[in-house]
Amino acid sequence: MHPIYAQLPEILRSVRRPGDFYHAGRREMFMPSVEIDGVGPLAFPVLPQQAKQLQEVAEPAPYGQGAHTLVDTAVRRTWQIAAERVRLGGKYWPRDLDAIVQRCAQGLGVADPVVAQLYKLLIYDEGSFFLSHRDTEKAPGMFATLSMVLPSAHSGGELLVRHAGREVCLDLSTAEPPDITYAAFYADCQHELRPLRSGWRIALVFNLLRVGAGRLPQAPSHAEQEDALAALLQDWAAQPPAAEQPCKIVYPLEHAYSHAELSFATLKNADAAAAKVLTAAAARANCELHLGSIAITENGMAEQTHFSRHDRDDEYEIVEVYERQASIGAWCCPDGLATQLPELEFKDGELAPPDALRGIESDEISFEEATGNEAPSFERIYRVAALVLWPRPQRLAVIGAGGWRSLLTYLGALLEAGQNARGEALDVLNTLAARWPHQSCYGFNAHAVSRFLDAAVQLGGEHAIASYLIGLANRPRYDAGENPALVRALGILRADFAARSVGEIVRAHAATALPACADLFARAAPALAAEARPLLHSAGARLVEVLQHRPAPPRDRYTVRPAGEDAAILADLLLGLDAANAAAEADKLLEHLIASPKTFDPGQILVPAALRLGQLQRGTLPASWARLFQACVLWLDERIACPVAAPKNYTRPAKLACNCADCAQLSAFLRDPARREWRFQAAQARRSHVETTIGNGRCDVDTRTETHTRPHVLLCVKNQGSYLRAVELRKQELEQRDALRAALAG
Repeated sequence: MHPIYAQLPEILRSVRRPGDFYHAGRREMFMPSVEIDGVGPLAFPVLPQQAKQLQEVAEPAPYGQGAHTLVDTAVRRTWQIAAERVRLGGKYWPRDLDAIVQRCAQGLGVADPVVAQLYKLLIYDEGSFFLSHRDTEKAPGMFATLSMVLPSAHSGGELLVRHAGREVCLDLSTAEPPDITYAAFYADCQHELRPLRSGWRIALVFNLLRVGAGRLPQAPSHAEQEDALAALLQDWAAQPPAAEQPCKIVYPLEHAYSHAELSFATLKNADAAAAKVLTAAAARANCELHLGSIAITENGMAEQTHFSRHDRDDEYEIVEVYERQASIGAWCCPDGLATQLPELEFKDGELAPPDALRGIESDEISFEEATGNEAPSFERIYRVAALVLWPRPQRLAVIGAGGWRSLLTYLGALLEAGQNARGEALDVLNTLAARWPHQSCYGFNAHAVSRFLDAAVQLGGEHAIASYLIGLANRPRYDAGENPALVRALGILRADFAARSVGEIVRAHAATALPACADLFARAAPALAAEARPLLHSAGARLVEVLQHRPAPPRDRYTVRPAGEDAAILADLLLGLDAANAAAEADKLLEHLIASPKTFDPGQILVPAALRLGQLQRGTLPASWARLFQACVLWLDERIACPVAAPKNYTRPAKLACNCADCAQLSAFLRDPARREWRFQAAQARRSHVETTIGNGRCDVDTRTETHTRPHVLLCVKNQGSYLRAVELRKQELEQRDALRAALAG
C-alpha cells in the first residue's frame, strides 16, 4: 500500500485551525433602522433620490499613502459619511449584527471573541471605484474589515480581495430587502472595488476588533501542509493502478453530520481546516475531492442474556458478525454543485489512516428475538462523514470498482445532467459495455438491460450495442423482457448486422428460451429494413424446428408450462415469418401443427394463436394465417356439431388419482346413478384426504363438514359442474368461430 495512507492524515492533523483570508455571505433579516444626519431615516431599498441626498451631505473619501491621507479621484472615487453621523437601531439589529460577526469570525478562523465597530457609511454612484490597497489599523485590536451592503439597485462594483497569491471576486449586489450581503477580510489583504456600472451602492463599513489582549489574529496559512499534500498526491496519482493499491483514499472526519447538513460549507473546526487544505492540494495534483457519508451495516448472531416480561427490557449480547456491507454515498462537491456520483463500495484498505474506524460507536443497533430454530440476531449500523480522493483520470475505475450496477447508475445520472455530460456519458457507456455481465447472471434483470440499451440509443453508441449483442449470443440466460429495448437498439445499427445479430441470438437460445426468441423474432422482423429481412430466414427455420419438436405440455404439478405460452409462441412465429417473407417455413410449420393435435391441442394452442393474430389483422390475411384460421374453423365446427347435454341421472365422472379404500368409496359414489349424497364419517386426516382428491380431480361434488357427531362427517353432494363448464365452453367456441370467420371474410 502506498505510504500516502499513513502520511496524509499526519499532515492533516497538523492543520487544526479552519478559516480563510475572507468570508462572504448573505443574510435574510429584519431591516435595521438607519438614520443619517441631514437626510433622516433610509428607506429600503435605497431609492436613487435618497442616495443622491446622501451624496450631497457626504464628503469625498480619502485614502492613505504612508503617513499621509490624500483625496485623489484617480485612485478612489467614493463618498463617505462618518460613523458619528450614522445611527443604527431596530429591535432585531443587535442580534442580527452579532450573528453576522460570529459567522465572519468563524469564516476567518478566529476563535477569540470579536466585536464590530462602525467606521463609516460609503456611497458609490455610477463610475465609482477604489484601486487596490490595504487597510490601516483604525482602532486598537482591529484585525479585519467588514463591509455590509444595504439593499439598492446597482450593477458592477465587485469587491476583489487578494492574499498570498490567491484572489476572490465577490459580487455583493442586492436590490431587495430583507437580504443584506456582507464580506469580511483581514486588514493586511490587498483589495479593490471595480467601477460601478449603474445605480447606487450603499455600504456600512465596520472594523472587526479582537476582544482582550494578545496577538492579533492573522489570516490562516497552510502553504507548507498544502505543498506536502500536493507532492504526496502527485506521487500517488502518477503510479499505475494495481490490485494491491486502492484507487481512492477515504479520510474520516472528526465530527458527526446528518445527510441534510453534510456539505463543505458546514464542516466544523478541524474538519473544515482539513477540507480547505485538501481541496487546494487536490486541485494541484489533478485529483478529485468529494465529501461523502460512509454507511456500514453489520448483521449477525446474538445471545439473549436477560429475559423480562417486556421485550424492551430484554438484554442481548453480540456473538458473531456474519455479514458486512459498506458503501459511501450522499456526495458533495467543494463548489457546492450537484454531483452525479452513485453510491460506491467502501473497503477498509482505503482508509487513511488504516485504523481510522477502530473503536467507533454504532449509530443504530437492533436485536431480533429467536424464532423457531433461528437464534437471536442483530443489525448494527455505523455512519461516518469522510473526505474521499482519487486521481481525476481514474474516476471511471473508481466507479467501476463497484461493478456494473454502479456504472449503470452513474450513466443514468449523466444522461439526466444533459448535453454537457454527453462526452463522459459515452465513456461510461463503452466501459459498461466492456464489463457487462454476460457470463454471470447474479443480479441480472431485464430492467437493467433496458436502461443500458436505451442509454446507448440516446448516445448513438453503436459499438456498445454491438458488443452487447455479441455477448448475448454467448450468454447462458436470456429473458424476453429485454426484447423491447433490444429492438429499439437495433434501429441505430446497420440493417444487415442487426439481422445477423438477431439470427445469432435465436440460434443460440431457441432450444432453452423459445418464448423469448419467438417474441424477439416477431418484434425484430417488421422493424428491420426490407432488404435485411431475408437474413432472418435461417432464424425462422430454427424456431420452426424447435417448435415442431417441442414436447407436449407436462402433466405433473412440478413442471407447469404457463397457460397460453405455446399459443403466444405460435402467434409470434407466424407474425415474424410473414414479416420476413418466409412463406415456406410458415407452411412447413402449419402442416406439422395441424397434423399433430395430441401435441399441439387445437383448443389450447391453435385457436388462441389464431385469435391473437386476428387482433393484429390489417387488410388481407397472409396465406399462412388464412390456412391456420381455416383449420381452426373446421375444428370448431366439429366440436360445435356435438351437442352439450345435461346429465340424465346422478352418475358423474370418476377418474381419480388415488385408489385407496376411502377414495374407492368416493369412486363408487360418483358412478352410482341413484345417489346424490354421501356421508363420510372418519377422522380429520381421512376426511381431508378425500376432500383433496375431490379438488384435484375436479369432481362434480360440493363438500361440507358436519360437526354434531364424533368423528365429524364429510357431507358430499353431487352438482352439475362439468355440464355447466361444458355450456360455458360451447358459448366460447361459438364466439371464437364467429371471430375467425369474420377475419377470413376480411
